[in-house]
Amino acid sequence: MVKSNLRFPSLFIFVLNGLLASDRTMSGAPLLPDIKMDIQNIVQTTASGQPVLKFSTWTVNIGSGPLELHATTTNPDGTQNVYQWIYDSDGVSHTETFAGAFAIVSGRLRFLDSADYFLKEITAGNGVGGIVAANQKVAYCIVDSAKYTTQPPGAPPSAVYGGIGPGTYPACGEIMGVSVGWADIYPSTFSTQVIPLTGVSDGTYWLENTGDPLNRLVESDKTNNTTRIPFTITNGLSPEIDVLGKGQSIPNNDSTPDTSDGTDFGSVDVIIDRLTRTFTIQNSGTGSLSLTGVPNVQITGSSDFTVTLQPVSPVQIDNPTTTFRITFNPSSAGLKTATVIIPNNEVRICSADAASSFIS
Repeated sequence: MVKSNLRFPSLFIFVLNGLLASDRTMSGAPLLPDIKMDIQNIVQTTASGQPVLKFSTWTVNIGSGPLELHATTTNPDGTQNVYQWIYDSDGVSHTETFAGAFAIVSGRLRFLDSADYFLKEITAGNGVGGIVAANQKVAYCIVDSAKYTTQPPGAPPSAVYGGIGPGTYPACGEIMGVSVGWADIYPSTFSTQVIPLTGVSDGTYWLENTGDPLNRLVESDKTNNTTRIPFTITNGLSPEIDVLGKGQSIPNNDSTPDTSDGTDFGSVDVIIDRLTRTFTIQNSGTGSLSLTGVPNVQITGSSDFTVTLQPVSPVQIDNPTTTFRITFNPSSAGLKTATVIIPNNEVRICSADAASSFIS
């Protein structure tokens, strides 16, 4: 009788579980970055014979974890897919979220649409108005340029992502980022750090720096991604406002409504009728016209007159007109009078009235 022994190779077996869920969780609290923006060294100067505003910007990470980006697949157009790594509290485990397809410029990975720079109107009560000038979708190679003045817990003593010294990772390579308590600094000498001022009138405006405007990044706080600083422009330019009704200029401080320019609305049936008229604001000056009221066009006096379409501000010299509409909807018989106020660089006031009649 022949006996045989069956031998099986040793097997090491363990079971894995995974769950696809709408809300991802990690084994501990995620260490999220939190970028805030800063502006320094603002100066008005000229470049290529044109007036410009130059400034330095800081992208500071004050969060509990690094802002870390990893380039992976190269696409047919030469861009690389980039993922943000979010570390767990153990400092090793991480999740990955797609941040976008980023460009390679001169062999360096760039964080596309890193920031938007705006010059904006300052409206009544230090409000924020329309965009006067801009430099949008600035692309950065983000690195550890310098330690921030405040060092949160977990801030490394030396650069991790390029920047000063070699860092753990080469600057602008396939892994880039900003460590906790560090800042990525772009000085005013760089070509990207500029807003053109051609056509901008003299005055004080908000200089605004917004980081990650397309919300590519996961952060603990998105509310501090924008910073604004007032800055006064001396360009030697000024606006000149003219308000037109029915194609005719309405004199400033006009207190005599006239049918020829549409400020006299005439008689309107109090029961069934309303009348809407369109007026034009024209800028015939040498610089941008800002409508600084909130709202831009205001009405005092009879509430039977309302602004049903507000004009757009600013009114630039290369697109020198905008329109607004006023509707007269009489609530009772009798003469109704209202004053139209348009706060702006020159301050202009005009009047309008109309007679309403009850027709039985």
